[in-house]
Amino acid sequence: MPKVTAVLVGAGDRGTNAYAPYAIQHPEDLQFIAVVEHRQSRRERFAALHGIPADRCYANAEDLWAQPKLADAAVICTSDKEHFIPAKRALEKGYHVLLEKPLSTNAARCISLKEIAEKNNLTLMTCYVLRYTPFYQRLYELTRQGKIGRLISIQQHENIGHAHFSHSYVRGNWHNAKKSCSMILSKSCHDLDIFCWFAGSPCKSVQSFGTLNYFTQANAPQGAPERCTDGCPAREECTYYAPALYARENSGFSSSIIADGGDYSAMIEAFKTGPYGKCVFRNDNDACDNQVVNILFENGVTVSFIINGLTYECNRNIRLYGTEGEIRGDLLRNTIDVFSFKSGATEHIELHGRLDRHGGGDYGIIHDFVQVINGGGRKLTAVQNSLESHVMAFAAEESRLSSTVVDLKRYAAELKSHGDISSE
Repeated sequence: MPKVTAVLVGAGDRGTNAYAPYAIQHPEDLQFIAVVEHRQSRRERFAALHGIPADRCYANAEDLWAQPKLADAAVICTSDKEHFIPAKRALEKGYHVLLEKPLSTNAARCISLKEIAEKNNLTLMTCYVLRYTPFYQRLYELTRQGKIGRLISIQQHENIGHAHFSHSYVRGNWHNAKKSCSMILSKSCHDLDIFCWFAGSPCKSVQSFGTLNYFTQANAPQGAPERCTDGCPAREECTYYAPALYARENSGFSSSIIADGGDYSAMIEAFKTGPYGKCVFRNDNDACDNQVVNILFENGVTVSFIINGLTYECNRNIRLYGTEGEIRGDLLRNTIDVFSFKSGATEHIELHGRLDRHGGGDYGIIHDFVQVINGGGRKLTAVQNSLESHVMAFAAEESRLSSTVVDLKRYAAELKSHGDISSE
């Protein structure tokens, strides 16, 4: 199989630590030959890891697009609001594209990217890594094998975890919809994609409810300042006191997320000026800390999807109900239980493999992307498959804000005819 060459646009955590390691593990399959990253320390680190010369390290993506096409593919891992332009430029330049979710924070732009990829006969895959986990693939196989008869309904709980929620959706990049996008789009569009995959039918309608209930000014401790490091009187009791939260052993937070390449002392300095030192009750966050999405597919399959930011574990639990049985799955523990109505038997399945990095999904998607470029692969998350879940996410937010049930076919038609791709 010929080696695939690629450029990376956005050398943050996802680009550097989720997808690019495949090139180090399998240098015969994939090689990164250029990088775009506006932060010098991250750009230089990525270049050193992959042996990229200085003249192929760019602080600005437009400098890359000004060059003749350098590689087979572009892996784009910029911030959510900055997905569309580099993806559009890459497709127009002739690159196959692996694009971090969501395709765009603008619905019309999502549709536009699909059209551009098809016009240029190029592969555009969305980083819907859940489809590539052994966990969800086994669940899909079980439903297709008829283990529970005909699928009738799906229930899934997405337990974000209180610390993860406070980090990403109260203090972090996705804390405010106007500055990024809705939580249902940024966090859960690939969950909606899983439901489409399992249902095997177009979506008919979407309904959603959700609120920001806890992380508000009303719940701030008495006398709490704007920042944790400004002498908070509740620092001993507060679960979200930044210096303690991020210093915990096995907290799951890398110091490089808080302060580039920094140690704990650098993190403390960052708390004084950066977003992760802000009081979780005194911020401009508006992401729902709880949300429910109800979905009806055209074949009658229903879905109840619950997203909760106030949970102990960071996990996904799913139940699939059929005419002849039930399946219960626990992604964190990589276990699946299949129950038969007729026999009363239970089959317990323990999956083996990586539980980190989305249960092996990060590795799986970059492997498939390489295979697709070489004429093989499964294209599970090609834009032709992933677009509908994006439209569903936008529809869910429309439903939440307007307290209406959204007819998806009508909503998608309106987006296509009246959508504005000029602005995010």
